Amino acid sequence: MCRLWSTLYHKRREQCVLFLEDVFGATDHPEALRKAGFYVECFRAHFSREGKPLKSVADPQIIKFCAENKYVLFTLDKRMKDMHLETIRLTDVAIVATSSNRCGLSPWINAIIKAKRRIERHVRKTGRPWFAVLSRNGDLRVQTISASPGSVRIEISVGTPKASQR
Repeated sequence: MCRLWSTLYHKRREQCVLFLEDVFGATDHPEALRKAGFYVECFRAHFSREGKPLKSVADPQIIKFCAENKYVLFTLDKRMKDMHLETIRLTDVAIVATSSNRCGLSPWINAIIKAKRRIERHVRKTGRPWFAVLSRNGDLRVQTISASPGSVRIEISVGTPKASQR
């Protein structure tokens, strides 16, 4: 029993580094996240040629890049898990996706700042690969993804505490 517990709750000592998709890298949004205490890497810093961002980088390539560098991929595409499930299963990646992409970027920057402690906690305590959906109010719904297709996935819901729980 003790061995199983230590396997499930193994603390990871990696830093929480957000990797922002190209849509975030062209604005001052990365700076707002840095001011909030995040370590941030931008798409354009890693996927560019002659100072211009590459336009046709496939999602699996970005997922593998983030897994190799232990970055947390922040994306507007909540369907990424469904579209690239096999790539995610084969890598050691953490992904945070927004619950919608119909509003501007500012609400998502504010939401990720609200969810900072919860994201950092999952980076430390939840085994990779995992996929999280972030709502505009900062609620985070994390789902671990197992390596085998037939295995059960564990869903962990982490939201803002209710007034009675504070």
